[in-house]
Amino acid sequence: MSENSDISFSRQRHILAQFQSGNTEIFSELYNFYYEPILKYMARRVGNVHIAYDLTSEVFLKAFDALKTFRWQEVSLKSWLYRIANNKLKNYYRDQRVIIHPFENVPEEFHGIAHDALDELREAEEVFERCEQSQKVNEYVAKLKPQYQQAVSLRYSAGLSYKEIAEAMQITDSAVKSLLHRAHKKLRVMGLSATLIIFILFFLSYFL
Repeated sequence: MSENSDISFSRQRHILAQFQSGNTEIFSELYNFYYEPILKYMARRVGNVHIAYDLTSEVFLKAFDALKTFRWQEVSLKSWLYRIANNKLKNYYRDQRVIIHPFENVPEEFHGIAHDALDELREAEEVFERCEQSQKVNEYVAKLKPQYQQAVSLRYSAGLSYKEIAEAMQITDSAVKSLLHRAHKKLRVMGLSATLIIFILFFLSYFL
């Protein structure tokens, strides 16, 4: 699956209607489609695959519960999930002492999906181990303000469009462009050449 792809709006509405009518198993379609991009995004933001896995599990558990009362307002479920992810990240950064237990209170029909994610976690960890430059990239981007990190990660790691980033961050499209422009400028101020900045952004989108 390309990280730039999305489930069609008509299919999203169908999934939503089915889920709210009692067919909760259809949630697995959302999980299977969006799990990997959300995990990669979380891993990029926290720099730890194990923590990223915990947070990603929390995102989908929250989504599973919240979808029961979700109201369609022309905002894609993809953007909605990244909005939940951002809220989880805010909570994580606010109190990193919080211990997350991803398998507590998991609905019975969700057990198989949750345990299957363990294999994906191991694969993601192997990718990180092969990326010798990942720590260097993390150090550069980690120096940016959280809002800049968020915009950069959503754009280059998650592959979201400006519109999707705006929906996820609940800001305007122009504000997204402004954040990205300022983030690039901050990286240049750090002494990074334009070539190295391009490399970093390419690294985010290709490896993570």
